[in-house]
Amino acid sequence: MQEHATLIDGRGQALVDESSALEQTLHAIQLEFAAAMGGVPGHAPRAQGGEPIVVQRQPEEAHGYEDRYHFDLLGSLGAGGTSRLILTGSAGETEGAAYETYARGP
Repeated sequence: MQEHATLIDGRGQALVDESSALEQTLHAIQLEFAAAMGGVPGHAPRAQGGEPIVVQRQPEEAHGYEDRYHFDLLGSLGAGGTSRLILTGSAGETEGAAYETYARGP
């Protein structure tokens, strides 16, 4: 019984030692992170006139999604009128009619 208790104590001490090693590793990583973050500027960069530099451009005009359905992937890949044929089964339809047929569904 004493041997079993000694074995359990040994396993417990191994867990404590491993926990201490993990704690030291975590502490080292935290110090490394803090040192790396010290290199990040604390304020946004400014232009020569003192104005903040705009990172994201402003669109000249509003763009919505209403014209997205006009995109012809196969046509943009050089497949010509193939997309009309795939969407409608007829290569003779106009593009507008092809999209109307596609929008109606099967």
